[in-house]
Amino acid sequence: MIVLKFGGSSVANAERIRQVADIVSNKPEQKLVVVSALKGVTDALKELVQESIQEIPTQKIIDLKQRHEDLANELNCSNTELGNYFEETFSYLQKICLGINALGESTERVEALVMGLGEKLSSRIIHSFFQVEGLNFNYADSEQLIVANGTFLVASLDEEKTYSNINSSIDKSTNYIAPGFIASNHDAKPVTLGRGGSDYSAAIYAGALNAERLEIWSDVDGMLNANPMIVKQAKMIQNLSYEEAFELSYFGAKVLYPPTIRPLVASNIPLELKNTFSPQKEGTRIDTSESFDENPVKGVTALSNVGLLNISGIGMANQKGYAKRVFESLERVGISVILITQCCSEHSICVGIEQQVLDLAIAGLSSEFEFEISRGLLNPVETDSDYSIIALIGDKMINRIGLSGKVFSVLGENGINIKAIAQGASERNISVVINKTNEHKAINVLHEAFFTENTKKIHLYIAGKGNVGTAFFGMIQ
Repeated sequence: MIVLKFGGSSVANAERIRQVADIVSNKPEQKLVVVSALKGVTDALKELVQESIQEIPTQKIIDLKQRHEDLANELNCSNTELGNYFEETFSYLQKICLGINALGESTERVEALVMGLGEKLSSRIIHSFFQVEGLNFNYADSEQLIVANGTFLVASLDEEKTYSNINSSIDKSTNYIAPGFIASNHDAKPVTLGRGGSDYSAAIYAGALNAERLEIWSDVDGMLNANPMIVKQAKMIQNLSYEEAFELSYFGAKVLYPPTIRPLVASNIPLELKNTFSPQKEGTRIDTSESFDENPVKGVTALSNVGLLNISGIGMANQKGYAKRVFESLERVGISVILITQCCSEHSICVGIEQQVLDLAIAGLSSEFEFEISRGLLNPVETDSDYSIIALIGDKMINRIGLSGKVFSVLGENGINIKAIAQGASERNISVVINKTNEHKAINVLHEAFFTENTKKIHLYIAGKGNVGTAFFGMIQ
């Protein structure tokens, strides 16, 4: 069995859904197809929740319902069962919006419930269309099969329970279609797996079923070695390791949701990134096989809107537990650390986090170290904002002499100052923190340095072979 996932751009309208059906019908294996909401619907549903606090967006609900009904009619798959499902779903949505308006506020639980409706609607329409087209697919309800706990909007997978549910419900000799993004917690309340979670849903099914491969179909040819909106010469990467793909996606390559890699690694399930609109192209393959590309760097990417925290003071020197307290205090207020650097004298720790949570982090750290700061053992927490992290990624970067030096040299020659540096022992990732205003420039000059062949062909004519000519020919040999 194989698992295929189609994103919002791939199911945006009737024409594209027909392309999806063509791709699916040309696959000889048994298939489980995971689909996202129609393009733009998840954002529209999120906006409905926010708007309902002030007023009930009745017309927008009507318009959203009409869009789905029109799509079903255009695909000639409208029927009584689907029509009833539309009526129930949008009547339910209207009641939720009325409740939000009556309370004057919403919660993450309500937002997760509403945002998950998009995948339910699209999967029902596509399932009905497949039946009309003679494609025999059963419906798998991801909300019943996938169990995840924690926050309602970015829930953490309960792998044991989920895999048990999937294996007891999915017959590998049958085809299935399932909504992505959605799950339920142990209390049977709807949750979501985070934005981009449909990729993760597909990987969960693939891991549980030990699928032959996972194919993720979107509107791009695969993963590129840089953001094409920034670097016009960005090229597609043919092969990546799981680790390289995770690093690239974590540091900004939007074609893949980072947690997607996790369920695939344990069973060594290959992942292929494909273009729905150019299905003949090979795309990018992600697995354990070694790449034949001699370039040690696979990609250069960036994380924007990074804030820096600097915790420093003479009281930290040769004292145990400070780093532990820093990370524990950030964890207590729900902040994830992106980057860490620490000077060897243990006099300071620099931490990179999302810029939008700087104030929350300052409050947490100031409370944790209130005693030390009041006694002068630590300085008040220093912050800085408007930074970007530029990351060079590649498995073959390990033990390559001069690679880091080349990075720093290229940036320095182009007038780009480095605020902080981080490089793990695996040498798979070299990260530098720079001012956000230099982000595009840095990515371009690094891409040119590592991926562009700056060679020029010239014609040389030598008249005579004296001492100079003889020496020159010797050099050429």
